[in-house]
Amino acid sequence: PLADTDFTGLPPTVTISAECDPLSSDGEAYRDRILAAGGKAWWHEEAGLVHGYLRARHTVARARESFSRIVDAVAKLGRREWPYPLTVPGAARRPSTPATGHPID
Repeated sequence: PLADTDFTGLPPTVTISAECDPLSSDGEAYRDRILAAGGKAWWHEEAGLVHGYLRARHTVARARESFSRIVDAVAKLGRREWPYPLTVPGAARRPSTPATGHPID
């Protein structure tokens, strides 16, 4: 998606990436481009986890917690809720936790 030149009109977007993954900074950059285009986006970096960590969600507590966070995010987006802080491009590397929910519109 980062090769695209137009980030306007995208739906509200939640991106979750692993800290120990070469693609992690892509999640941050994607969030920043959506925000710069006037959209809603939130990025969360899972500290200390590696690429592919979701395969361990049945045996590793932190992977299971992240999977639950992903399922919760998809459910909230489906209900048109946006419980994430409104951020600006280039926001802190370490994202904050979700805030009180409010409608997407």
